[in-house]
Amino acid sequence: MAQLNNAEKESFSAQVAGILAEQETTDALKAADFDPTKLAKEIADGIESLPALNAATLKAKNAYEKALAAENAVRDKAYEKASGGVDTSEGLLGKKHPIAKKLRAIRGAMNPQKPKKPAAPK
Repeated sequence: MAQLNNAEKESFSAQVAGILAEQETTDALKAADFDPTKLAKEIADGIESLPALNAATLKAKNAYEKALAAENAVRDKAYEKASGGVDTSEGLLGKKHPIAKKLRAIRGAMNPQKPKKPAAPK
């Protein structure tokens, strides 16, 4: 089966429904003990429902994108505040303070696949 995009699938379905609905096709298939009338109607009805479904999809997509943007904005703001908190703590306590070291270590511990700086030779 060919890989068709949505517009091509819709066009194909519409063309098949049209051909199945033609009297010549109906007569030929009925002579072979198959009545294509119901199938042609099911295909055509499906195609007719697509614009409303597409509109609903676009509405849902827009709502999703807005919700995702809001979620990301909150996440980014929280991250900014957390980073600022680390910087402030380090500024007030000094880089060598255990709390500052603990706060600085959090990011590195979150990504274990990230290569660590090699230890200085002793």
